[in-house]
Amino acid sequence: MQNLFLADRAQGLRPDVVICVINRERKILLGLKGEYNIWEIPQGGIREEEADFKDAILREAKEELGEKFSGSLVIPPNPLVAVDRILFPKESLQKKILRSRGKEIPMVGKKYYICLAAQKEPADPEKIEYSDFKWVSSREGLAIAKKLEQQGKKRVIARTLELLKENGFIN
Repeated sequence: MQNLFLADRAQGLRPDVVICVINRERKILLGLKGEYNIWEIPQGGIREEEADFKDAILREAKEELGEKFSGSLVIPPNPLVAVDRILFPKESLQKKILRSRGKEIPMVGKKYYICLAAQKEPADPEKIEYSDFKWVSSREGLAIAKKLEQQGKKRVIARTLELLKENGFIN
Protein backbone atom coordinates (compact mmCIF):
# COMPACT_ATOMS: atom_id res chain seq x y z
CA MET A 1 0.00 0.00 0.00
CA GLN A 2 2.77 2.44 0.91
CA ASN A 3 4.30 2.06 -2.57
CA LEU A 4 1.01 3.23 -4.04
CA PHE A 5 1.05 6.36 -1.89
CA LEU A 6 4.69 7.03 -2.80
CA ALA A 7 3.79 6.72 -6.49
CA ASP A 8 1.02 9.30 -5.97
CA ARG A 9 3.48 11.74 -4.40
CA ALA A 10 6.01 11.17 -7.19
CA GLN A 11 3.30 12.30 -9.65
CA GLY A 12 2.62 15.44 -7.59
CA LEU A 13 -0.65 14.12 -6.16
CA ARG A 14 -1.26 14.38 -2.42
CA PRO A 15 -2.92 11.14 -1.28
CA ASP A 16 -5.96 11.83 0.91
CA VAL A 17 -8.22 9.48 2.80
CA VAL A 18 -11.93 10.36 2.66
CA ILE A 19 -13.67 8.87 5.70
CA CYS A 20 -17.25 7.91 4.92
CA VAL A 21 -18.62 7.46 8.44
CA ILE A 22 -21.98 5.69 8.28
CA ASN A 23 -24.30 5.59 11.31
CA ARG A 24 -27.00 3.06 12.26
CA GLU A 25 -29.63 5.07 10.36
CA ARG A 26 -27.50 4.61 7.21
CA LYS A 27 -26.65 8.30 6.98
CA ILE A 28 -23.21 9.76 6.30
CA LEU A 29 -21.39 12.36 8.40
CA LEU A 30 -20.60 15.74 6.86
CA GLY A 31 -18.46 18.39 8.52
CA LEU A 32 -18.57 22.15 7.94
CA LYS A 33 -15.21 23.80 7.24
CA GLY A 34 -16.25 27.12 8.75
CA GLU A 35 -13.45 29.25 7.31
CA TYR A 36 -14.47 28.20 3.78
CA ASN A 37 -18.20 27.61 4.47
CA ILE A 38 -17.94 24.19 2.79
CA TRP A 39 -19.67 21.00 3.90
CA GLU A 40 -17.53 17.95 3.14
CA ILE A 41 -16.95 14.34 4.02
CA PRO A 42 -14.14 14.29 6.64
CA GLN A 43 -10.78 13.81 4.96
CA GLY A 44 -7.10 14.44 5.22
CA GLY A 45 -3.66 13.66 3.88
CA ILE A 46 -2.14 10.20 4.15
CA ARG A 47 1.30 10.39 5.75
CA GLU A 48 4.34 8.75 4.20
CA GLU A 49 4.81 6.45 7.18
CA GLU A 50 1.23 5.15 7.05
CA ALA A 51 1.22 1.71 5.52
CA ASP A 52 -2.51 1.22 5.04
CA PHE A 53 -5.89 2.89 4.97
CA LYS A 54 -6.82 1.83 8.50
CA ASP A 55 -3.84 3.73 9.96
CA ALA A 56 -4.77 6.88 8.02
CA ILE A 57 -8.49 6.61 8.83
CA LEU A 58 -7.92 6.21 12.57
CA ARG A 59 -5.35 9.02 12.78
CA GLU A 60 -7.44 11.45 10.74
CA ALA A 61 -10.61 10.59 12.66
CA LYS A 62 -8.82 11.17 15.96
CA GLU A 63 -7.26 14.47 14.77
CA GLU A 64 -10.36 15.90 13.11
CA LEU A 65 -13.28 14.32 14.97
CA GLY A 66 -11.87 13.56 18.42
CA GLU A 67 -10.64 10.55 20.33
CA LYS A 68 -14.04 9.47 21.69
CA PHE A 69 -15.62 9.64 18.24
CA SER A 70 -12.73 7.77 16.58
CA GLY A 71 -13.09 5.10 19.28
CA SER A 72 -16.72 4.60 18.22
CA LEU A 73 -15.70 3.56 14.69
CA VAL A 74 -15.39 0.14 13.13
CA ILE A 75 -13.26 -0.07 10.00
CA PRO A 76 -13.83 -3.04 7.67
CA PRO A 77 -10.81 -5.16 6.65
CA ASN A 78 -10.98 -3.67 3.14
CA PRO A 79 -12.38 -0.15 3.65
CA LEU A 80 -11.56 1.22 0.16
CA VAL A 81 -14.68 1.74 -1.97
CA ALA A 82 -13.40 4.10 -4.68
CA VAL A 83 -10.52 6.25 -5.88
CA ASP A 84 -10.83 9.70 -7.44
CA ARG A 85 -8.59 12.67 -8.06
CA ILE A 86 -8.62 16.38 -8.61
CA LEU A 87 -6.04 18.21 -10.70
CA PHE A 88 -5.67 21.83 -9.69
CA PRO A 89 -5.82 24.66 -12.22
CA LYS A 90 -2.26 25.92 -12.77
CA GLU A 91 -3.12 29.40 -11.51
CA SER A 92 -4.27 28.00 -8.14
CA LEU A 93 -1.21 25.90 -7.32
CA GLN A 94 0.66 28.74 -5.61
CA LYS A 95 3.86 26.68 -5.58
CA LYS A 96 2.52 24.03 -3.17
CA ILE A 97 5.16 21.40 -2.49
CA LEU A 98 4.89 17.72 -1.53
CA ARG A 99 7.70 16.06 0.34
CA SER A 100 8.46 12.45 -0.51
CA ARG A 101 11.53 10.52 0.59
CA GLY A 102 13.38 13.76 1.19
CA LYS A 103 12.51 15.22 -2.22
CA GLU A 104 10.36 18.25 -2.92
CA ILE A 105 7.77 17.70 -5.65
CA PRO A 106 5.42 20.38 -7.02
CA MET A 107 1.84 19.52 -6.06
CA VAL A 108 -0.55 19.27 -9.02
CA GLY A 109 -3.61 17.84 -7.27
CA LYS A 110 -5.02 15.35 -4.80
CA LYS A 111 -5.80 11.65 -5.08
CA TYR A 112 -8.75 10.65 -2.93
CA TYR A 113 -9.02 7.18 -1.42
CA ILE A 114 -12.66 6.90 -0.42
CA CYS A 115 -13.02 4.57 2.55
CA LEU A 116 -15.77 3.27 4.80
CA ALA A 117 -16.10 3.42 8.57
CA ALA A 118 -19.18 2.63 10.65
CA GLN A 119 -20.23 3.78 14.08
CA LYS A 120 -20.51 0.83 16.47
CA GLU A 121 -21.94 3.08 19.17
CA PRO A 122 -23.32 6.64 19.19
CA ALA A 123 -20.77 9.39 19.82
CA ASP A 124 -20.67 13.03 18.83
CA PRO A 125 -17.70 14.35 16.87
CA GLU A 126 -15.71 17.15 18.47
CA LYS A 127 -15.43 20.52 16.76
CA ILE A 128 -11.69 20.39 16.12
CA GLU A 129 -11.28 20.80 12.35
CA TYR A 130 -14.96 21.37 11.62
CA SER A 131 -17.29 24.00 13.09
CA ASP A 132 -20.44 21.88 12.73
CA PHE A 133 -21.62 18.41 11.72
CA LYS A 134 -24.70 16.78 10.27
CA TRP A 135 -25.78 13.29 9.35
CA VAL A 136 -27.35 13.22 5.89
CA SER A 137 -29.03 10.86 3.45
CA SER A 138 -27.73 10.66 -0.09
CA ARG A 139 -30.47 13.02 -1.27
CA GLU A 140 -29.62 15.61 1.41
CA GLY A 141 -25.90 15.24 0.74
CA LEU A 142 -26.34 15.67 -3.02
CA ALA A 143 -28.36 18.85 -2.45
CA ILE A 144 -25.48 20.21 -0.34
CA ALA A 145 -22.83 19.13 -2.88
CA LYS A 146 -24.76 20.79 -5.70
CA LYS A 147 -24.21 24.19 -4.02
CA LEU A 148 -20.40 23.84 -3.86
CA GLU A 149 -18.46 26.25 -6.05
CA GLN A 150 -15.34 24.06 -6.27
CA GLN A 151 -16.16 21.84 -9.24
CA GLY A 152 -13.67 19.10 -8.37
CA LYS A 153 -14.84 18.81 -4.76
CA LYS A 154 -18.47 18.91 -5.91
CA ARG A 155 -17.85 16.03 -8.34
CA VAL A 156 -15.95 13.89 -5.81
CA ILE A 157 -18.59 14.32 -3.09
CA ALA A 158 -21.50 13.70 -5.47
CA ARG A 159 -19.87 10.56 -6.94
CA THR A 160 -19.09 9.28 -3.45
CA LEU A 161 -22.66 9.76 -2.25
CA GLU A 162 -24.09 8.12 -5.38
CA LEU A 163 -21.73 5.15 -5.04
CA LEU A 164 -22.56 4.68 -1.36
CA LYS A 165 -26.31 4.77 -2.12
CA GLU A 166 -26.01 2.38 -5.09
CA ASN A 167 -24.20 -0.11 -2.85
CA GLY A 168 -26.74 0.20 -0.02
CA PHE A 169 -24.41 1.83 2.51
CA ILE A 170 -26.55 4.98 2.88
CA ASN A 171 -30.21 5.84 2.31
